[in-house]
Amino acid sequence: MEWRTVVVTVLVISLGFLAIPIRVPASVASQSDEDVHLFMSYVKQYNKSYRHDPKEFEKRFERFQ
Repeated sequence: MEWRTVVVTVLVISLGFLAIPIRVPASVASQSDEDVHLFMSYVKQYNKSYRHDPKEFEKRFERFQ
């Protein structure tokens, strides 16, 4: 085999592995952002006391999801 063929083959295979993680659906990330936004709206609207307590906030947010 010619060295150029080997280099091109390795390059194509490498690009294939790099493209796999890029194809993560955007809806997963945006849904998480939407959840945070909804929860923050809820906390502000009902003036929840755990707004200033990070531990309690995280616990309540996990339940919210």
